[in-house]
Amino acid sequence: MILENSPKIIRIDSYQKVNDNRVNKNNWYKKAGNMYYFKTLEHDEQIVSELLGSYLAKYFRLPTITYQIAQKGNDYGLLSADLRKNQQLFNNYHIWDNYYTNLKEFLINIHKDFSNKLLLQQFFSVALLNIIMNEDDFNIQSFLFTGHDKQDLSLMGVLDFGAGSITMADKNYYFPLANDLFIIDITELSAIINRFPSFEDLLTKFLNVNISYFLNLIENDYEISIPEFIKNNCLDYEKNIKKYVKHKLM
Repeated sequence: MILENSPKIIRIDSYQKVNDNRVNKNNWYKKAGNMYYFKTLEHDEQIVSELLGSYLAKYFRLPTITYQIAQKGNDYGLLSADLRKNQQLFNNYHIWDNYYTNLKEFLINIHKDFSNKLLLQQFFSVALLNIIMNEDDFNIQSFLFTGHDKQDLSLMGVLDFGAGSITMADKNYYFPLANDLFIIDITELSAIINRFPSFEDLLTKFLNVNISYFLNLIENDYEISIPEFIKNNCLDYEKNIKKYVKHKLM
């Protein structure tokens, strides 16, 4: 595993394990009054995808987590601070069933009400992040929202990039964005630009992203060596998806 030899590993054996009342409740730890989530990953492809996703989220100016490499016993993984601290979560996040039902209904209806410009911009950015990561597993658990109602709702955090298959060679390209959260089809990009001109700037940002730069940045920041085959998988997907998008814009 690429994490094992990093000199930046944080040992969390001294952290207090907390049975938190939320998703993946067994993975939460506390130290000095602060909450942390420890995510173990089995494969290098997942690790790189998780790290790359967090860097690309920041590239698209999306709020997200910052990872540290951590070890507990014989387990290696990624540690992140709790984003929920001191922020107003939308619709009682800890009451999972109500949150999911109400938020999913909201996400379906948002396409009828675009008065929340910030959230719309964030959704478009997430859609493009989905494409560049070849991520088809984003769901309600991948997002945190802050606010009191639809008009002041915004993303607090975009999480969970481990399923992004940009790092894998045997991937199926997931070009349409039609899961729970998005009713956007990559084949209709021109129509989206016509209706929302600001989307064109985000699309330009997408086409200008340099995956090689971010892979090098990850290696430098975490002092790890990403296997060449993973780099090649990422760069191959980047080339093909950009070619596909440009073709659909013609």
